[in-house]
Amino acid sequence: MAGGGSRGRTVVWGAAALMLLPLLATLVTDEVKWDVADLAIFGAILAAACGIFELAASIKIWPYRIST
Repeated sequence: MAGGGSRGRTVVWGAAALMLLPLLATLVTDEVKWDVADLAIFGAILAAACGIFELAASIKIWPYRIST
């Protein structure tokens, strides 16, 4: 992949982008009722998960290397 990325990183960050749909749904419809705290907690969990993935990718942990 160009730029030295991996397919795994593309999948993880693509999934992270798709998980921003609750924010869009909150803005567009009244059926989804997330407040600022819900979005902040969700964002923190998402950032932590992606950060852990990036950390594992940067230190080349062998299970990560096997999966990519």
